[in-house]
Order: sequence, then structure tokens, then C-alpha cells
Amino acid sequence: MPVALFIVAAVFLAALVPSAAAATIGVALRAQDQPALEPTDVAGLVPAAGWNDVALPGWELDARQARFTATLRDDAGAPAATLSSTLRSAGVYADRQAPPPTSPDQVLMRSWLSFDISGDFVSPDDTGGLVIDGLRDDFVSVGYDLLVYVDGPTTDRAQDVILTLDDGRRLRGRAWDHGRFDGRFVVASDRLAPSNVVAFRDLHSRTVTLQVDAETQRGAINGLQLVRVDHPQPPLIRRFTVADRDLRPGEATSLSWDVRGAGRITIEGEGRTRKSRQASGSLELVPTASGTWTLTARGDHGTATASVEIRVGPDRPNVVVFLVDDMGFADTSEPFWLDEDGTELRTDLNDRYRTPSLEAFADQGVKFTDTYAMPVCSPARASLLTGQISARHHITLWTPPSLNQAPDDIRKDQHALPPRWRWEGLDEHDVVLPRLLQQAGYTTIHVGKGHLGPQGTFGARPENLGFDVNIAGSGIGMPGSYYASAGFGRDLFHVPGLDRWHGTDAYLTDVLTDATADALRAAVDEGAPFFLYMSEYAVHSPRDADPKYLSHYADLPAEEAAFATQVEGMDANFGRILALLEELGVARDTLVFFLSDNGSDSPLPNWNKRPRVSNCAPLRGKKSMRYEGGTRVPMVIGWAHPDDRAPFQQALPIPPGSVVRDIVGIHDLFPTILGVAGVQGVDSPDGVDLAPYLRGEPGHHRPQEMVMHFPHWRRNPAWSWLRQGDWKLIYDYEHDRWELFDLASDISESRNLAADRPDLVHRLGTRMVELLDEAGAQYPVDADSGQPLRPVLPDGGPS
Repeated sequence: MPVALFIVAAVFLAALVPSAAAATIGVALRAQDQPALEPTDVAGLVPAAGWNDVALPGWELDARQARFTATLRDDAGAPAATLSSTLRSAGVYADRQAPPPTSPDQVLMRSWLSFDISGDFVSPDDTGGLVIDGLRDDFVSVGYDLLVYVDGPTTDRAQDVILTLDDGRRLRGRAWDHGRFDGRFVVASDRLAPSNVVAFRDLHSRTVTLQVDAETQRGAINGLQLVRVDHPQPPLIRRFTVADRDLRPGEATSLSWDVRGAGRITIEGEGRTRKSRQASGSLELVPTASGTWTLTARGDHGTATASVEIRVGPDRPNVVVFLVDDMGFADTSEPFWLDEDGTELRTDLNDRYRTPSLEAFADQGVKFTDTYAMPVCSPARASLLTGQISARHHITLWTPPSLNQAPDDIRKDQHALPPRWRWEGLDEHDVVLPRLLQQAGYTTIHVGKGHLGPQGTFGARPENLGFDVNIAGSGIGMPGSYYASAGFGRDLFHVPGLDRWHGTDAYLTDVLTDATADALRAAVDEGAPFFLYMSEYAVHSPRDADPKYLSHYADLPAEEAAFATQVEGMDANFGRILALLEELGVARDTLVFFLSDNGSDSPLPNWNKRPRVSNCAPLRGKKSMRYEGGTRVPMVIGWAHPDDRAPFQQALPIPPGSVVRDIVGIHDLFPTILGVAGVQGVDSPDGVDLAPYLRGEPGHHRPQEMVMHFPHWRRNPAWSWLRQGDWKLIYDYEHDRWELFDLASDISESRNLAADRPDLVHRLGTRMVELLDEAGAQYPVDADSGQPLRPVLPDGGPS
């Protein structure tokens, strides 16, 4: 970011009221190498006849440079107070990319002092402040207003200005940056409306200490003005507020105001103008869309404006699915492993990875410990969008990137071959979630990985599946590169649609969030509910390290460190999405699903007799495999901002920090989301609505069994498995072999009990084949005869 320094200057107003006593003091904070305000310049809410110039050197101010003292003079040039800095660390910045200033107002707002560039913003006390001391008696006795200018180039940044008086009282005002300065000075009157001036009224303190605190990013100010209350000023808007800012369509609210020194008042919004001459009053209205309502007060000495934001939310909740690629059960600092008493059990992997956003989200939502998805990408994604298990939709392996690359998973030593599965992916006959939501009035947004059909097929284009907006989605299953400097890959594995970042030092995970922000803002402006399918390319290979996080993993081998940075970067962008929903005012109306599409593919050893850190410890196996490490995934569901007063949340009151240990699947999202959206009459043969779990209702709300079918040779021979309660039965088609595990006592699947319990193998095996046949599963075929190979039960008889 461009960097610069601030100065301190005095504001002269004698030219405005030459017969009156000196009544203003000004402080202009500007960069040393930025233009100074000339004595004839006018800037700010109260016009200034002159400016004194005091500059500070440096880019980043250290403790010595960040502390300074200057004499403040009034508008007659006489000493009136001293200004001193107690900042321990600060930064001075300038908007060097802006056009040259054409007005004194732009000079005033061109550069800004950033409090505490270390970025911790733990508390206002931690940053120090600016102290105005020894203020003259004529200001203290009469009283004065203090105006703090806080505009900068960052859009929609909230910051609090804290004023400590000499009697120990602390006053707080919030400004909400509305972006690059556009020539308007807007006094903050509503905590979420765009504003760039915080006003503290009718003060009588000889000493004041000014501090800035920001919830996110930096806190910064541009300048100050002290104006005696008996000095002619533009109208003063004491209050402009809205009774209820968050409305459903058709709901009413009211605006109220209290203004001093205005002859005329106008209130504008939704293209309408209301006029009044009342100094205080209220206005009833039924807004039809989200927007800004602005009060303009006009008087003999100028005008003043204030704004409030009113949000007309959707009549149904927004939905976000944040789907991570190849993130395993333990690839997170949030543990998903519990003992029999429900106590969380941390692993070495939980201590290795950093996912604070997911940790915080789990604290406010419900965590599912036994969630299953197919062991590879495309089948799991197809299940999410159709509500069907892969045995039914027949997309049982990842779809190839091109029609010219039909999948081949045949080896010479196989006696069984894969069936003719749907490697062309989804087509126009599939009933898919985004299309149903689109037809129900949702704005549908696809971001990131598609991988639902080879390039050139119907399923390769998210637009064909019902997405109004497609950002970077295509038939590829992985990026050629995560680096914008490499164009996000070339040829077949090039990530499309992100050309404006090419040649920069940006990282793909961050870029997808940047692009999502624009799409979400547009969707919120439209007022309809939205469905965001945030399908990350991370943490799939290639292992391109995110340089922002490499220092956190200096003790790891290069490939393992790169994977860890991809996990942390993914989590940081999950946090950014949640913050964006908050910023847009829709977090309370947005239900968020966080999950992965299959087990971990991290570059770690794959379960070698309980190594200290295996690929998915404590689970056995990894992506593509029949064991829990290949198919069990993390999932958390919650509101982006929990609030039991929000209407949608009253209908679905997710208990914060709750845990569900029942068996659930990725295909359960289909009926769950349709239920939230109020879409009825859609068949979901395999998925079950999870809403009772989200309401915290006790008991089992879906059958506690699940079947999975993978008729391919990838790291394991072709297999099927059934989980019923804590029992898991696996069939290996290549070797006609059964495995039986009790997951309650053996989550690592290390003790095969099939030989000890042939009765249970027979019963569970019979049920598994029954479920597979009902779904129309495609079995592997005999390499010689071409006939389907069905599981053979322990007694040797056909199933």
C-alpha cells in the first residue's frame, strides 16, 4: 500500500466572521510529500480560512517518530492548545493512486494516520493516541464540538473513535468508511450508514485523548476540528436513525431525526423525496428494497447530511455451501474425533494445522463427526447436487478433463473390470439443486471447482446446471497452478475467467474470494435470496505453497509445509466469506454449510501401523480408499451470525457448539437445503433432511446406515461397504474378501473381525447388496466373461 506521513495544522476562520472572537482550531493530518493546504483554502464541515503546516517523516513510524508535540493555534493565529502523540506504533499512508487533488477537501482527505500498523488492534489502549491539552478557557467555558475526519480508500471499513475526557469519561463514535473520498463530508449518525466524520458535541474538557480502534484492518484518521458552539456552523444533525433496519418484504419501519440550525430538511430514498421544516420528527415507510436513506439539512451557514442503511432481506434464508477439496477428517485444528463420553480428542494433525475460522464457526454451529462422502471428487459433488448416492447416479469416479481422455483404471492382473459408468458427467436430465433454487427465485452463484463433466460436455458448464453466475468453474478437477504469476496454469488445467489477476503475485484461494465479493454484493443489491456454492480448488494438488503462511511451518518438509499453507489459506478465506456476509448485513439470514468432498490427500505416510502422524490419523487410509480416511469428512453447519431474534433462526435455532455423532452423508444436503428454501415436491431417494439435527431435537433423524460403492481400481481394488450403527462391512471385488470393523472400539480399522463373525457378515452383506440393487448399482465385470461380479457371502453361495 502507498505510504506517507501526516502533519498537524491550525484552521483559521477569522475571514468568515471577522468581528467575532477566534472560535475554531484545526488539525490536518497529511503526508509530508503531499500538497499542503494554502492559507486561502477551505476544507471540512466548518470552512477554514488558513492552515498551519507541521510534517512528520518516514513511512512506518517507530516509537520515536510516532511521538511528537505541536502548538495548535486558533483562527486568529494565537496559541490555543498543544497536540501530542503517545502512539507506540503507527503508519502514515497516502492515496498515491488517486488523481491529483483538485480541491482543498481532497487535499485534506488524501492521506491518513494509521494507528498500530502491527495490526493486532487488541484494544484502544494498546495503540496509544493523540492528546489535545491545555485548551484555552474561552473554548472550555463556552463549549465546543470536536469533529474527527476518518475517510480513507478502503471500502466499507468500520472503526470506532474513542474520546477520553479529563474527568475520565469515555465517549465512542463509529464511522463506516464508504470508500474513496468523493467530496462529501457525512457525519456518523447511524452505526452502519456510510460516514466519514465522527462528531463529539458540546464538550467542556480542557484535555482530550483521541484513540482509534478497528474491528478489522487498520484504524485511521485524516484530521480534526474544534469548533466553539457559538460559532456560526452548518446545520447540526444531532440524530438520524431507523427504528428497524432489517426488514422482510412488506414490513414497515420509521426514520426519526433531531436537527439544529436548519431551515429546510429533505429525506431521500428509493427515488423519492420527503420535505419537512420540523427540527425533530419521524417518518413511517415501507421500503421495497435495500438502500440508503439520506437526510439533508440546509441552513444559513451551509448544509449537513446524514444517512442510514435499510436492508430488505429475502423472504427465505440465503444459503452458502463452502466445499473444500481433499480436506480430510483431521486436516484442521478443530478436532472431529470424540471419545465415548463425547470429549474431543486432539491429534498431532490438529496441532499441526491452523484453522481458527473453522474453530470459531464450530463454536457457533453444529459439528457432525460421522459425515461421509465418496472417496474422490466428482461422485461426491454429483451426490451433493442431486441428493443421490453414487451407486444411483452412476458417476462413480472423477470425470476426466477432456472427452478425449476416457478414464482407464485397468491393470493386466485384474480379473474384474470397472463397469461402463457415466464418465461424461451430469446432463440435462439430472434434477440438480442449483436449478431448483434458481426456479424458486434464488440468485445462484458458483465459485471455483466444477468437475462435473469433461470439457465440452453439459456438466462442465455450471451455467447449464442452474447457476446464474459462474466464477472459475469448468470441467477441470485441479488447477494447473495456484499462482496468478503463472496464469493459474496453462492448457487443459488452466483455471478460466481470472485473467485480470494474471501477472500479479495473487494466490488462487484469495482471488476466488475477491471475485466472490463482487458477486455477493450484486446479489444482495437485487434483494432476492442467494445460493453461493463456494467450491474451493484448495486443498487439492499441486502443492503450491501460499507464501503468506510458510513461516508458520518452517519445521516441516517442503511438500508438507506447502499443504499446511493451503489449509491455512483456505480457512482464512472461509473467515473472509463470513466477514463479507457480516459486512453486507446478511449474516443473520445466511445458513452456512462447511464440509469437504472426500478424504485427505495430504503428502503424509498412509497408515503404516499407527505412525505418529499418518495421513488421516486416527483414521486409516486416505483419498480413493475404502477405509474411513478416504470417505469420512469434516462438516459444520451454522448461521453466519447467530442471533436468536432473527426470524429465520427462530425456525431453525441451531444450538451453538453442539455435536451430532449420527451417520450423515453429503447427499443429505440436497433435501436439507431445499427444505430451508421452502422448495417442495422434489424426490430425494437417498438424502434425508437434517433440519431436526439443526433444531437440536434429540434422537436419530435419519436411518443409521449408509452404503457406498466404488467399482474402480484406485489405491484399492474395487469395493463396496455398508455402515450400520458402529459396524462397518467392506467387500473387495478383486479378491472376493470381506472386512468387518467395530468403529466404536476400533476407529482405525485395524482389527478385521470378519472371520470371527460370519453371521454378522452374512446379515450385513445381504443388506448391503439389497441397498445396492435398489439403487441400480453397476457392479464390476468379469474380465473374461463380461458378466457382473456380485458380492459372494461367507458361506460361498451367491448373494
